[in-house]
Amino acid sequence: MHIKKIIILACMGLQAIAAPFAYVTNAESDTVTVIDIATNTPVVDIPTGGEFPIAIAITPDNKTAYVVNNNTGDVTPIDIATNTAGPVIPVGASPFDVAITPDGKTAYIAVGGSNTIVPIDIATNTVGTAIGKPGTPTGIAITPDGTTAYVANQGLNSVTPITLATGTLGTDIPVGTAPVRVAITPDGKKAFVVNNGSSDVTIIDLTTNTVITTVAAGLSPSGIVISHDGKTAYVTSTGTNTIIPINVATNTAGAPIVDGDAPFGIAITSTNATLYVTNFVNVGTVTPITVATGVLGVPIPVGSRPAAIAITPIPQTPKFIGLVKKNIFLDRVELVLQASWSADPFSNVSFYRIFKGDKLVDEVLVGFPLIFVTGVCSKREAQKFFLAAVSTGGVEGERVQITIVNN
Repeated sequence: MHIKKIIILACMGLQAIAAPFAYVTNAESDTVTVIDIATNTPVVDIPTGGEFPIAIAITPDNKTAYVVNNNTGDVTPIDIATNTAGPVIPVGASPFDVAITPDGKTAYIAVGGSNTIVPIDIATNTVGTAIGKPGTPTGIAITPDGTTAYVANQGLNSVTPITLATGTLGTDIPVGTAPVRVAITPDGKKAFVVNNGSSDVTIIDLTTNTVITTVAAGLSPSGIVISHDGKTAYVTSTGTNTIIPINVATNTAGAPIVDGDAPFGIAITSTNATLYVTNFVNVGTVTPITVATGVLGVPIPVGSRPAAIAITPIPQTPKFIGLVKKNIFLDRVELVLQASWSADPFSNVSFYRIFKGDKLVDEVLVGFPLIFVTGVCSKREAQKFFLAAVSTGGVEGERVQITIVNN
């Protein structure tokens, strides 16, 4: 009997074959524009059913976008598979921001007018018990482990940590004037707070909940995104028509990127290659910016006063555990090799595709064994397969090479 083993190698140079989409809230049009970022063209405008949509977040499983409607005090869930809006969810007066837990179970809404943080159960789209938060909460972000929310209090010039399991408020952390947005690094070590009134960014050490430093950010900064590799925070300076890059390791600002149309909301692609920036004043466009060069692409037409933007996530490649333990003969021609794996619990992987060369040979749902069928050979021979994760939205991620070798 030929004993075989499975070798898992990263297959370099194979990129995702399906592009994600950007979802843009148009505050004055009361719509969300969907952009195909493979072609940078608008696909559809979705009426929100509410008024003045100013914030948006997408669930990790890629199924739903939650849109915050400031004027009508509600949230619109959008089905990403069909790009249709569901019934609005009332949350209270003047909601400003939304953050979704990494496990995809709960959306938390910062409701400034009622001084609350309102949870929405994503499975049922029902509102839970609100957490009282005085000080006009306007921004919210959740740590990567899902345990703590950090809330910007515009009326108190502070940020409050909230233990989500209990709804317990921690000690306020003083920041700049009129904080409006919070972003947390992927490693969960730092929070970046955008202070619209004092035109700067406060950087907080999340291990101690103390301020590290404050970095100037032009005039009237509004939005922020942190690259997926955790190296750079990008801040939109609406008053100076620039994007300010901040080095996360050194807490220092780099050379501004000029965007002359009142940059407001901002998002970054999963490869960290392109920024997408909403232009809030006078023009209804989104500008793609190449990160490596700072070069602006052709503005993409959307609705009136585009405010927030979010990009659908690409699924993470699977994480394998163990090696092949045994060989199973079906007959004298075929040998089945089985391996088990664990997907990242916070990923949006729905199933896996197995390829031999470019040919699709099987699709396996998450939670079921992987099976690779090979020929029984009388000599040492390597056979190559490829495995790709696929999101619930149908986006195929990077392929991983699987090499099965005779011993």
